[in-house]
Amino acid sequence: MKQSDSNSEASGAAGPKVLLTATNRWPSTARIAIGLAKEGCRVSGVCPKQGHPLNSTSVVHELFPYSSIHPLDSLERAIEAIRPQIVIPSDDRGVQHLHELHARARSCGSAGNAIAELLAR
Repeated sequence: MKQSDSNSEASGAAGPKVLLTATNRWPSTARIAIGLAKEGCRVSGVCPKQGHPLNSTSVVHELFPYSSIHPLDSLERAIEAIRPQIVIPSDDRGVQHLHELHARARSCGSAGNAIAELLAR
């Protein structure tokens, strides 16, 4: 899924790339995205496909589906596609998934270094 609009330059297209993660449908994730975009960030997200407030905001450049069955794979695909400078979880389950992904990346040796270093930040 990709979202773009004519305001993409004004909403942080040239700023730091941020990946927001959401495992539920809380509206606070969309508010965080709007605030980050206002500060010049290029915001992308991983969230449930249907009914998530991130789908309704024009500041999100790309959205990736969150899979509750394979959450680490969902996160890894988004990270590899976006290459963000920072990943921000918006809920406790997302924090846990990022800890698990970090451990998995570290266990892969040098192949997982980029993801492990990103998540350690």
